Amino acid sequence: MMLQPSLLRRSPFLSLHRKGGTKSFLSSSSSPRQSTSNNPNNRVPITLYRQLLAWCRQYNDVPFDRPLPPLTISPPQVNCVALKRLREMRAFLSANEIKDTMQDDAYEGDAFTGTGRNDGKIRHPAYYAMYNDAIHVNENMITFPEIANVSELRAVVRSVYWLNNRNTIAIKGDVFAGTDVDQDRNVEDGTKEQISLAFEAMKSCNLLSSNELDGRQSKRELSIRVRSGASTPEKEFPDVTYHVGQVIQHRMRKWRGVIVGWTIQDNKADDGRLTSLTTKHYSLKADVASSDSANNTGDNSVSTSQVQYTVLVDSNDASLLRCSNSVSLESQYDLATVEDPFLQRVKNSLIKQYFTKFAGGHFEPNNKLAYMYPLDQFSICSRALAGLDIVKETRGVESRETPELMKAKMDIARGMQEISNRLLLSLSDIDRQSHEDVEGAQSLLSSLKSFILSMSTTDVSPSQKSEEAIPLLAKLYHFHVKINAMLATRKSNQEHKEHIHFSLGQIVRHKLYGFRGVIVAWDPKPRMDVSNWDGLAGIERPQEKPFYHVYPDVNDCISVFGGPRHFRYVCQENLELSPVEETPLDLEVHLDPEEWKWLCDEGRYLPSSEMKFMYAEDLGDQETRFIAAVRSLGVSFLISCQSVS
Repeated sequence: MMLQPSLLRRSPFLSLHRKGGTKSFLSSSSSPRQSTSNNPNNRVPITLYRQLLAWCRQYNDVPFDRPLPPLTISPPQVNCVALKRLREMRAFLSANEIKDTMQDDAYEGDAFTGTGRNDGKIRHPAYYAMYNDAIHVNENMITFPEIANVSELRAVVRSVYWLNNRNTIAIKGDVFAGTDVDQDRNVEDGTKEQISLAFEAMKSCNLLSSNELDGRQSKRELSIRVRSGASTPEKEFPDVTYHVGQVIQHRMRKWRGVIVGWTIQDNKADDGRLTSLTTKHYSLKADVASSDSANNTGDNSVSTSQVQYTVLVDSNDASLLRCSNSVSLESQYDLATVEDPFLQRVKNSLIKQYFTKFAGGHFEPNNKLAYMYPLDQFSICSRALAGLDIVKETRGVESRETPELMKAKMDIARGMQEISNRLLLSLSDIDRQSHEDVEGAQSLLSSLKSFILSMSTTDVSPSQKSEEAIPLLAKLYHFHVKINAMLATRKSNQEHKEHIHFSLGQIVRHKLYGFRGVIVAWDPKPRMDVSNWDGLAGIERPQEKPFYHVYPDVNDCISVFGGPRHFRYVCQENLELSPVEETPLDLEVHLDPEEWKWLCDEGRYLPSSEMKFMYAEDLGDQETRFIAAVRSLGVSFLISCQSVS
């Protein structure tokens, strides 16, 4: 996928520096601007090379969906003499343990000399080929590893250009035997193949940008314009209420999901012309919006628009409510924020394609998603804000803070530190009172301790304390909700515990249908109308019986239902324990390893201590003391807040 440079004026290649081995490399780097030849065979490679570098500049910060596959190039597309020299260079660098410590040069224009832009440091064009241990080089080919981003692609382009550079092939004029005509003929034998490789590279790059990168750039530009309020008299953008990574719930259908994208849909005004019934879309919501727009503005020249979200629906909710469990396109008016922290953990097999982790009641977007929506609340990765000047403008309130606001933020940070210290002191007293960890009670205390430490500002600079005042308040609120919800949920479940026959993590079998599954939750009574369910025909008053959330075995579901099922809602009367020898299960939905641990000897899953606490399960010999400790922690929290305020 790379190209051929051609005949550039001679420059000595290198004589390795005794101490660093890099200074003489850099002094020999050649640029297309150094060429003085008018030979067409020289101009074509340089033009293609510049076009490839220009493409890399245009898409330099755009992330790939996935790495490009390894690239192998062999003669005549790459010069065999240059490959031999490269092998010698790599062997020398390896033998002398010379490492590449320079930062990549910031390139501007068509050249890659980077003059003065990185403290005078300039990379050799083939630094990537010389220092990358993952590259395999022999006399007949060079293989580059997977290309993860545009920066690596640019490094490959430069390396291949250097390999086919005449200065590399004939450093002192003694590489080729014979006359200059013989030398030129030998060099030009592979020119067609090398130029063909360059055109193929350009074609592949353009295909990559048209299929993937252009759309990503367009979404980024649109999201920046919308979030920054860059409306025009001809086009007014609506307010985007929700953010990528936020957990929401459908107001009418009640399923939960996480937002993975949003866009602006234009509402085109009706021009009065009739259209075919097969192409005209009738929407009451759109008609009302159009009517309101016409009544309010009286001018159809202004284009109105609405927000549409792409949502990943929770697999359990989708199965229970018989809706799509993958992607749903929803209007902003149909969604509401999920405030309950115990309902914010959405399960979906596609989550890992969009987010890196779940934290603080939301999902954190990966590099690709954060790049497209850099101003969304949870797009915190460095790639999202790289080179984004508009962030300073739209979020420039911080630079214009009044002394009063700055003082208030510092007071918040100091108060948070004092609250954290008091809560940690309470936890230390609890730790000294209990030394056993029979059923994982101490692990929950450790989890609460980690949460409290995240609110600490001991190691944070004063400027950072000011910036993190609001996020710290949010953590304080979530901690308060977490403690109260844990206690309230346990109290509620404790009242029904005597009627519950099975525990979280146990492997059970359905008495009628025969499929096996693992219990991940239970309800004292069904949360929906089950009076007409076929499997409950022989059960008296099923609406008064406990129901279990079960993740079934895939193979059992295929045998029983003809296909896999993500989730089953089963009455207690229809369940029995499955023999240990019939485990483990093959689950369609993989359990979170942070919440579930497989116990091979017992043939069951062990839930996290937090889940055991909420579902009123046995916490060991110190259960009473532990529950009192959590309650004491909640009281300490309130007292600390009152004293600080």
